[in-house]
Amino acid sequence: MSLHVESGLSEHQWKTLLAISDAFVGTSNPTNGDALDINPSECQRFMVLMADTFSSRLPPQAVKETKLFLGIISGYMGYSFNGTSTYLYDLSREEVEGIVLGWMQSRLRPIRLGAKGLGTIVRSLWARTCPGFLDAIGYPEHAVPQSKHTDAQFDDVLAQATSSTFDGRPALELAVGVLVVGSGSGASAFTGSLVRNLTANGDWKAVMRDTSTISDILVVEKSSIRSPHPAGTPLTGSEDEAFDSMLEGGGVVTTDESAVTILAGSTWGGGSRINWSACLQTDRFVRDEWTKHVMKDLGKTGDPHGRMFLGKEWQDCMET
Repeated sequence: MSLHVESGLSEHQWKTLLAISDAFVGTSNPTNGDALDINPSECQRFMVLMADTFSSRLPPQAVKETKLFLGIISGYMGYSFNGTSTYLYDLSREEVEGIVLGWMQSRLRPIRLGAKGLGTIVRSLWARTCPGFLDAIGYPEHAVPQSKHTDAQFDDVLAQATSSTFDGRPALELAVGVLVVGSGSGASAFTGSLVRNLTANGDWKAVMRDTSTISDILVVEKSSIRSPHPAGTPLTGSEDEAFDSMLEGGGVVTTDESAVTILAGSTWGGGSRINWSACLQTDRFVRDEWTKHVMKDLGKTGDPHGRMFLGKEWQDCMET
């Protein structure tokens, strides 16, 4: 099956997309022997990843609007936008580049947004698949490997599981005192605060358990655990592999119109595992502003939750 079929695009839309991709990325000077002398339309890895992005990563509305955009900006329908009725994939890369630059300055918002959205997706995928790119920037190609831990601490929890079904499929049913969904910075801070508060009040296990079959606190995460090698030896893998195993949607999470792309962590530890900015503490003036808004919403009742952003508990959570 051809890639355009896998992507869900028509052959015309697919070829138009590749022509636009070549224009966004361009090539280096072929006379200097540069390793980056290749177009996206000549790179099988890029095209496979692009097809997968359209078939399973982008929001349905984004795919729908991109298809519409690709259908109207090339050929006779695109004459008013491009100044030519020739299909974009029948023009030279330089000619298409000039047309794309025109779209970026168009007075028509849908054209500007469509060009911007495609450009964001193309550059993101090309950075992962361009042959020679990692060597050119000196990247060592050492991603964080899959953890080799044995899950010994989880064995006790699984031992208490009972067989059940969910949506007609076999499932394990666990009874826990508190279930924390997600393992990012917010979930981690909440769990740490919960444990501290329970242990400060005495035997927290007695508080959590109603019967001997109920576990304590269970943190669940849909993605894999990635951790540095315990011996400190060089890590294996590639940045391309890390995108798929550590980022939501392989690093391609867009708004419906594809105008904004977001990088969101999808691994044990969430965004804080890959995003250093999660380590910065919220500035005092921001916390003060939040507190004022909450107190206003509560009608200045003096509820302690209105002061939480300035209190010790919030500070302890940030430090955790």
